[in-house]
Amino acid sequence: MQNCGDARHCAVLCHMYELEFTFEYQSVDARDVLYTLDKLCPKIGLSTKDYSTAYQVKMIEAGGHLDLSGKLFTDIHGGSIANCGHDFLIIKSEGVTLSELVHFVELVVAELPTTQAFIHNYDYYYWQNAEDPRLYEIAGKDHSFLPKKSNGLPPPLEQVVVDISSNPGRYDLRDGYRETVSSPMWVSLSLVQNVALLEEIATVSRFNGGNLIKIETSYQPFDSAEGPQGELQRQLRKAIYGRE
Repeated sequence: MQNCGDARHCAVLCHMYELEFTFEYQSVDARDVLYTLDKLCPKIGLSTKDYSTAYQVKMIEAGGHLDLSGKLFTDIHGGSIANCGHDFLIIKSEGVTLSELVHFVELVVAELPTTQAFIHNYDYYYWQNAEDPRLYEIAGKDHSFLPKKSNGLPPPLEQVVVDISSNPGRYDLRDGYRETVSSPMWVSLSLVQNVALLEEIATVSRFNGGNLIKIETSYQPFDSAEGPQGELQRQLRKAIYGRE
């Protein structure tokens, strides 16, 4: 692992990232994930203490849920989304380089029955999916110029929210998968709607015996919804999911 004691080194290489994995519904439980982390984290220089405590481990084994926090993997949580037919795992990481995270993701994908895996720039991804105006106000961000819509709930629960439906970095929960893009990302070949288009706009390689494909672009990871980055994200969405 790179030494992050140098603040200048960290500023360049050790951003905050969000890793997302989706799995087939009820194919992975909290214990599976915990044991996989125990097995794989030492391979990128992490130990159990970097993401958990003995107390948290005990709670997971007793309750079957997953909700951890630690030093380098600052937040880990996962579970099942019954109405969308898939399991998920989300890891926030600060202090681990992108190359180390790519290696880690590929180790996880080889161990667990993965449908998708993504590495996001945490800050970019967060604001691409922030609908509640209060989030902007708390952060001191102006949202007056952003498109708005109703949240669709009946009074008195109705409120005006930020309309993120055109954001290229948004995610939507679908039946069996999460509709979003990143660079790099790993997706089941069965999800891809237009392989020819995908190969025109990204570097595509078979992974994990051909069940998944790894997709990379010159932007790693995406950090803007504007210009060439925004257009490329829209093209990736169209090639993989059939819609922008």
